[in-house]
Amino acid sequence: MKILIVDDSLTVRKIVTRYLLKHGYDQIDEAVDGKEALVLLQQYEYGCIFLDINMPVMDGFAVLEWLRAVPWRNSVHVVVMSTEVTLYSPKKIRDMGIDTAITKPFTGNEFEKIAVSLLNVIASKENSVTLVYDGPILIIDDSMAMRNIIRKQLSNLNCLNVTEAMDGKDGLEKISEWAMLYEEEEKMGIVFLDLIMPNMDGLELIEMLEEKGLLSRLQIVLLSGNIEMALDMLDGVSIKAALPKPFEHTAFVSALKPLIEDTKEILTQGNFTDIQLFFDTEQPKAIPFSLMSIHPENIDELDEYLLSLFESIALGTSFPKERFREISGEKFGSWISSVYRPLFSIDPKISTYSELESLYGRIEESAHHETVIGSIGNKEIEEYCKTVLIPMDKDYIDLTTKIGRYKLAVKTLIERKNKLVQHYKNSHSSEIKEAYEKQEHDLLNYRKGLENHEKLREELVDSLESEYKPKLETILNSQRNRMALLSNQMRAAFDRALWRGMSSSVRFRTYCNTHSRHVALSTQSWLENEGKKEFFEQRGYFENNFCTSILIVGFKDGESGRLREELKKMFPLYNVQAFSTWTIKSYSLPYEPSLFIINRESKELNLEEYVKEVAEYYETLPNALNTLIIYEGSIKSEDLLGNNSLYNLKLKNYMKIPKNSNEFGLMEIKIKSLIF
Repeated sequence: MKILIVDDSLTVRKIVTRYLLKHGYDQIDEAVDGKEALVLLQQYEYGCIFLDINMPVMDGFAVLEWLRAVPWRNSVHVVVMSTEVTLYSPKKIRDMGIDTAITKPFTGNEFEKIAVSLLNVIASKENSVTLVYDGPILIIDDSMAMRNIIRKQLSNLNCLNVTEAMDGKDGLEKISEWAMLYEEEEKMGIVFLDLIMPNMDGLELIEMLEEKGLLSRLQIVLLSGNIEMALDMLDGVSIKAALPKPFEHTAFVSALKPLIEDTKEILTQGNFTDIQLFFDTEQPKAIPFSLMSIHPENIDELDEYLLSLFESIALGTSFPKERFREISGEKFGSWISSVYRPLFSIDPKISTYSELESLYGRIEESAHHETVIGSIGNKEIEEYCKTVLIPMDKDYIDLTTKIGRYKLAVKTLIERKNKLVQHYKNSHSSEIKEAYEKQEHDLLNYRKGLENHEKLREELVDSLESEYKPKLETILNSQRNRMALLSNQMRAAFDRALWRGMSSSVRFRTYCNTHSRHVALSTQSWLENEGKKEFFEQRGYFENNFCTSILIVGFKDGESGRLREELKKMFPLYNVQAFSTWTIKSYSLPYEPSLFIINRESKELNLEEYVKEVAEYYETLPNALNTLIIYEGSIKSEDLLGNNSLYNLKLKNYMKIPKNSNEFGLMEIKIKSLIF
């Protein structure tokens, strides 16, 4: 790495050069002021600049301003050696493009601890591993320069949920905040703790934490120039590791990695066929269903009767009734065996297991009924119309009643006529003969009436059949569609429960970190890395999944278009959408996106109302939404420390709108910390 030292003091340049050479950094150039520095900067590529501020001819601020405009600004790191800049806030120092600042006057030992640690971080960036830890980290050190360096190292490792404290007293306050934020969690976070500090040093802080019962809930990495003393304090329970000052990249990773990964307990390879899951076992047989067993009072009630019968399957099941995705049964079966099995092999105690088991049983039941309805053919429809529906028609009932009466009258007249014939054989009475002839006449009339009514009934049957059959087919088709909808809703509910289980499982998240996978992309990763043939067929389905979408809201067309294009470059597997309007229902997204990027200063967007509406729509809480708040001006401290869930202390989910490539790079890191 080529290094430039810019300082008008020969003594300072000699001290800096001596300690850089001591640690193997021998490509060093010197400049006595800013003007000489700019000449060198236009000729050579430097990895790091040690820059004084107060110099003749051209000061350090002018050099910083010049650096801001060059395209290769991101590749050079700046360490300011000054008293002025160290009075600024850490944020302002970072906004000025300064990596860290060393207060003058400094000793060689002080310079060595800070500068060499930073150079080690810079040199290791290209080969840096990605740990992707989204839990809280606290740096407690009285040296702002050392805090900046540790933050930079953590940033390179994609560990961005970082806060700072300048001494033990300040650190105790922030850890007390953790105790409220993470009240239900066994472990609160990781602490990098300097041992020697004013006000309250590291030893006093440890004693105070133990007294308050908070020490056991922390994972502490000690920082000390006296590494032997720090090593003696390790207890393996809360005080996990110790780092010397200056520290090396490999030592830093070795200290941090075991705290965020539990690789010993993770099953990196498993024989998934040996794992017995609920979908491997024989499901209870569904209750047999026959269309002929349903006897509604009329055909208009059949639709409601079928609906209530089949939707009772979903009774007590919570799923988004307005939002669903079409997941075919075949794809669903392949998907759960590809994703659920390996997930369960990693974390058999996943919290959503019972919910998934219940949903799967209902999905199987709905699939059975969907199949039954789909198998009802034309012959069964005709039979149902004739034997069930038509006999309930009022006109049909009236005609049938009349036919019955006519049949009874014909039967009665025949019996009377037969009796009169017997009487006539015995007496040959003219009166009997007249009565017989009258009965014969009446019988003829009733037979004609019976024939006419039976003919009317046949015509009515034909008419009702032509009316009922298409109506019944329409009802059954409607039920097929409703059952398909119901199945998709329950599969979507299963999908949502599975993703919730994946994202909440510490073991599964650890596995994803270990294998550089993203929880939201793990379905795709499993299908691809486990060699599933279906992966390429389902690639489109998983790439457009709701879990891999980023939603940009509340920006003008130009700004949102630029943000969208930049994010598509950063996250090519994500579906990035941008909207200026704020009605969530217009987005047509089945589940909540991986991230909402919201313009805090939009005049058209009521941010509070929007987040509330989104939370209600996706059946969750506002502070459970993954949001990144973009602002132009500034955010007041009361906004950050209040109860406003949009500025979540845990996620640090706010940043200024990016204007250049360097700031978009910071945005990429910020988004990775939120969605990975």
